[in-house]
Amino acid sequence: MHSLRHSLGLCSFINGKIHPCDYHKKKWNSSIHKLSDSSGLNNVDDSNHQIHFVTPDIIKLSKLFNSSKDPAGGWYLVQEQRMWLEEELVSIFSNYLNSKTNCRILVAGVASYVHFYTFLKIVISAADISKLSLTKLEIDVVDKCIYPLNQIAAIESNLRNKHKFLFRNSFSVFNEKIKIPRDNLKFLKKIRNDVRKINIRLFLRDLRQLEDIHALGKYSIITEHFLTSMLYKQEGLIKKTRESYKNLIDRNGSLLIATGVPNNDFFLKFIDLHENNGFKLVEKKTKWVWDPYGHAREQLETLLFNPKSNFTTLVDNALLRFDKV
Repeated sequence: MHSLRHSLGLCSFINGKIHPCDYHKKKWNSSIHKLSDSSGLNNVDDSNHQIHFVTPDIIKLSKLFNSSKDPAGGWYLVQEQRMWLEEELVSIFSNYLNSKTNCRILVAGVASYVHFYTFLKIVISAADISKLSLTKLEIDVVDKCIYPLNQIAAIESNLRNKHKFLFRNSFSVFNEKIKIPRDNLKFLKKIRNDVRKINIRLFLRDLRQLEDIHALGKYSIITEHFLTSMLYKQEGLIKKTRESYKNLIDRNGSLLIATGVPNNDFFLKFIDLHENNGFKLVEKKTKWVWDPYGHAREQLETLLFNPKSNFTTLVDNALLRFDKV
C-alpha cells in the first residue's frame, strides 16, 4: 500500500471541471473480485510469512493484474480481511437488536464507488447474520476529495430512484463520464434492494480538521482501511485523525482499522497513540494478514503462467479493534 501513497493528492473542481488526483482517477475503474478459496489461510510457515496455493481465485487475481483491471483493494478483496470485518460487525450489531437507537457507522475515507459498495456488501451480510434490520443502520462516508464522493452520489441517485427498473451502465461526475463494467453493474443490482434500506450520507470533510467534523455527531463504529498507510511517516497527520475519532465516537464505540505495519516501532507508537486518545486495543481481536497491493506486482502477474506454483507473502498488515473507554 505504501507504493500507492505517492499518487494521492487532492481532487479539485476548477472552472466547471473535475480534476481527480492520480490515486482516485485510477481507482474508479477497479474490478470487483474476492479471494474466497483459502489460498493461504492454513499455510503459515512463520509469524511473518504465509505460503499460498495458486487457487482459481488467485489465478483470476493474476488475470486482473495482467489485464490492468486491478481489483478493488478494500475490505472485500482479501478473505482474511473480509471475514475479520464481518465478524467484528456481527459482534457489534448484536448490541443493537433491542436498542431504540440506530447503529451509526462512519467510513473514514473511500477510494471509489467500487470500494464503498463492496464494503456495504460486508455490512449487509453482517446485519443478516446478526438479524439486525438494515433500517437501523446509518452510514456516513467522509473524504477530503470530491471525486469518489460524487461517484457514490451518482449511483445512489440511480439506485434509489424507484421509477427506474434498470441501472444505467454509465453516469457523469461533472465533466467525467464513468462507465460501470458489466460485472460491477451486476454486483450493484444484486445489493440494490438492501442498500435502499440503509440511510447513507456523504460529506466532503477533512478528518484532520476538528472544525470540519463538529456537525457529524457521534458514531457507534468508525472503519478505516489503510488510511494510515497513505499517511506513512506523517505522524502529525495520523495523530490529528485520532483526535478527531476521539470526538466522533460514542463511549463504548469501536474503531475498526486495517493498517500496514512497516516495522515494530511504528506498531508500538500506533497503539500508544490510540491509547492516549481514549481507545483500548482489544488484543484478542488483532489479526495479521497479507495484502496484494503490498506484494510484488510482477510476481502476482506471473502466477497466471505458473498455475502449479506456490508463492510466499509477508504478513505485515494488521487488523485492529479499538474500543472507546
